[in-house]
Amino acid sequence: MKILKISSLLVFSLLALASCKKDDKETAKDLLTSDTWIQTDYRSDDNGDGELTADESSIDACEKDDATNFTDDGKYTYNDGANVCDPSSPNEGSGTWTLSSDEKKLTIEESGFSLAFDIVSLTKSELVLRIDFLGLQETTFKH
Repeated sequence: MKILKISSLLVFSLLALASCKKDDKETAKDLLTSDTWIQTDYRSDDNGDGELTADESSIDACEKDDATNFTDDGKYTYNDGANVCDPSSPNEGSGTWTLSSDEKKLTIEESGFSLAFDIVSLTKSELVLRIDFLGLQETTFKH
């Protein structure tokens, strides 16, 4: 009877270990497409010294509910949310996105206009993008 209990315990333990197999590392694509991203911070190099700074007014209240979604098929959509900055402009848009092969650059394209961002960091809960377009800028998004 003891041998049956020990054997059962051993088999159960092996099954439990097999089911706890470590998941493969999530790719940048997996992380980008996992949820809706909301802009939470914006920093820029206002005086050209290479130092990124933010102040309380770096994100307008109307931008704090802006949402961006990336889909597996290489498309993205954004929505200005209920609090719109400019009622005369469209509050929704869409385009396509691609990642560089090393997953360090995110390129977005909309209406024939393309921008390539450096991915400063990308985790399950935070995305930080940097671009040097009309001055150095960095934007943080969270879920």
